[in-house]
Amino acid sequence: MASFGGEKGVRSGPVLMRREMVMFLPAIALAGLWFGLGAMSLVTATAIAVGWMTRPIAVPQPEALEALRNSASGKGGRADALRTMEALVEKAQFNDQLTACLIAGLDTPDELPRQLAPDEIEQLMTRCAERLAGTVRDVDFVLQIGPGRFAVLLDPTRHLNLESLIQLSTRLQGALETPFSIARQMVTLSAHVGFCQMARAPEISGAGLLRGAEDAAEEALRNGPSAIRAYSREVETSTKARGALAAEVAAALEAGQVKAFFEPQLSTDTGLISGLDLHPVWPHPGRAPLPETELLQAISAARLTARYWEVMLYQCFQALTAWEKAGEALGPVSIRLGPEILRDPRLIEHLEWEMDRFQIDPTALCLVLPEAAFGKLDHDVVARNLRSIANIGCKIELASAATGPSSIAVIRRCGASRLRIERDLVSHVDRDAEQQRLVAACITLAESLGIETLADGARSIGEYAMLSQLGCRHVQGPAISAPMAVSEVIDWARKHREKLEATPQLIHRGSS
Repeated sequence: MASFGGEKGVRSGPVLMRREMVMFLPAIALAGLWFGLGAMSLVTATAIAVGWMTRPIAVPQPEALEALRNSASGKGGRADALRTMEALVEKAQFNDQLTACLIAGLDTPDELPRQLAPDEIEQLMTRCAERLAGTVRDVDFVLQIGPGRFAVLLDPTRHLNLESLIQLSTRLQGALETPFSIARQMVTLSAHVGFCQMARAPEISGAGLLRGAEDAAEEALRNGPSAIRAYSREVETSTKARGALAAEVAAALEAGQVKAFFEPQLSTDTGLISGLDLHPVWPHPGRAPLPETELLQAISAARLTARYWEVMLYQCFQALTAWEKAGEALGPVSIRLGPEILRDPRLIEHLEWEMDRFQIDPTALCLVLPEAAFGKLDHDVVARNLRSIANIGCKIELASAATGPSSIAVIRRCGASRLRIERDLVSHVDRDAEQQRLVAACITLAESLGIETLADGARSIGEYAMLSQLGCRHVQGPAISAPMAVSEVIDWARKHREKLEATPQLIHRGSS
């Protein structure tokens, strides 16, 4: 708790100073001598009551809060934010007022290194703090507590309700989402805000308000982009449930309950299977299967991403071996390679060992780089791993549909052989002219660089047909098949091949 000590932090009572309590001693003695024990007890109780009423009281002083404001100077950190929030809560309790904590954060701070240099990112963070400070009162605090995340701590006031905090959250969000001019380029951000009222905090303390606001901010980030959430008991329950889920998924991963399922990819030229996409599935006995994003979040929360990668790679190679023994050539298996795995110095050693162990040809594996990994390409270990992946013969695919210069640079630097067009652009491509133009631009970019394209998430035959017409070489999605267990893949592949063989072929005039 913030200290307001020293003489400036003491206020005397309205009647007597504590040192003057000595005057009661003769009165107590005389009362006992003249009137007996009862009178002596009455005077003693009176003295104690007066002493308690005139005790020195610590009062938060403006100078103390100003010292905290100057020491934080907009950068601070979580420790400074916690200390300042404790001081504000103490001040609010003494003056019978209210305070609140708001957390404003960028939705995708990891993408900034793709666009800006480190000193430019620092300049952007300073500008963000300045804008947030310009949105609140001079007596409020704005502290950066993490990468792209700021704590806004409100000086106590008597009127601070839910509606006013929602309006303030909207203004803070607008301040961050108004484009910035950094190094002669416009930078547009999306932001989330979470806040915690003093009356609804998990506990009435600086730590309670800060933790509540952080939980609300995490909830907003999960429901984004550009979401706002208030702390409530439901948010706390959800946070605890995710923690329990993380512990449960850790046990499931070690018990082999998280299974690799495979989604077929078709060639739009031949209609044959051209590869498969690996998806983790947890057939939980007590609930419906978790969506893939929630499962991966739980694995990340349990800090088991590396172990998850090992398990999925092992199951992938097991599946490839089983299909080869069955005489089925189904093309490469695509498996996502996150930033944490890319930074592992032993990644190539582990890959080569597993491929040698299962006698797997490197071309049977396609490693998919998500957008979150693009900003890590300057990392020495990441750059070395990507070069080595290409050298040993594994394919590299970019999970991005962007067509700007940054995408061209990423494609060239990582040696990608395929560009994945995500579901956002594939949706309604059969009847949306704008979507068709965007997809066509992605395909044109890929063709100009000599790489193939894969459209992800085709939900209808119409979308599949339009993607084929636009020149996309490979397609996957519910229109073709949902992900299936390894034991079901061979049967599905054979039935699909039989269906193709039974389809009448057009015979061109003049052919024999």
